[in-house]
This record gives sequence, C-alpha cells and structure tokens, in this order.
Amino acid sequence: MHYDVLVLGSGPAGFYCALHCAGLGQNTILVERDRLGGTGLRWGCLPVKMMLDRLRAGDRGTAESGGSRTATLIPDTARRIQDVEPRIRRRLTGAGVEVVHGEGRFAEPGRFRLGRRTILASRIVIATGSEPAAWSGIPLDSDWVLSHRQILGLTEIPEHLLILGGDVEGIEFACIFARLGGR
Repeated sequence: MHYDVLVLGSGPAGFYCALHCAGLGQNTILVERDRLGGTGLRWGCLPVKMMLDRLRAGDRGTAESGGSRTATLIPDTARRIQDVEPRIRRRLTGAGVEVVHGEGRFAEPGRFRLGRRTILASRIVIATGSEPAAWSGIPLDSDWVLSHRQILGLTEIPEHLLILGGDVEGIEFACIFARLGGR
C-alpha cells in the first residue's frame, strides 16, 4: 500500500507529526521499533516533569524505613508512565494513523522494508529520537553509571550523585535529586 507519509519513531516529534499529517487528510503510517512514546514520553521529559510537579505540590518523594531513605516518587512515576502507551495508541489510531511495530531499513528512495513488508511513501519523516551514549571505557552498566532509563528504576536515593549534561533533562534530574536529599 502507498502512504502519503511514513513517520519513523513515536516520541513527541513523531507522535505529533503523525497526528498533524493525519489531521490534514494525509494517509499516514507510523513505525516504532520499541514501545510507543519514545524516550521523551517514557523516560525523559514527561516523567521528569511529573516528578517535579509532585515535588512542587509538596510530595516529599521519600519514605523513612529502618534508618534508610527509600524513593517513593521515582517508582510511582515509573508505574504511572506504563499506561502512556495505550493512550498514545488510541490517539494515533483514532486520528486514522496506522501504527506498526518493527525495525526496518530503506530499500530505495520512498521504499522502507519492514520484514517482508515494503512500505511505499511519498514523504518520510525520521523522528527516531536519541539514546544515551557511554563514554569511552565507561559503560552504562546500571551499577554506578546510569541513564535516564535506569534512574526511573531506582528505589533508593543515591547518597552521592553526579549528573553529566546540562541540558533541560539533566538540570531537572539535578533538581529532583536535590529535593530528595541527594548530594
């Protein structure tokens, strides 16, 4: 089948692009290799903003138990984010966007191979987002070097924390952990 628009990626950019194209009457298909929502909606800006909003509203984000501080805000936010995928799917399909999962490659201009299926499209939008990068010789190992994905899995607040990166997300994570008592 031939589509007017093929969108690769379902993070904020791909999600809104697909909705906008479908709203303009374009026959639109969105391909996502992972879960819907991408980094921004699943591990980045959305959960970070949710945590900051709760802290500003007075949520302490921690519980004291046996002399140690455990994080309640982080795992609770991670659980709340799990239901973002069905909402994204409903919005996309409700707007008429076909949603397909898988990883493919370009066969030639205007042709995208996804397994045995070839998707033909007049316009292709690549909105594949970002991934954390490890430094040479320092792996993202979930032990002492964490990405935003691993941070949302924390149940204890690290006693010491160094955040590398001064982008918005890095600054917001620094604010969150400072409020949670990290140093």
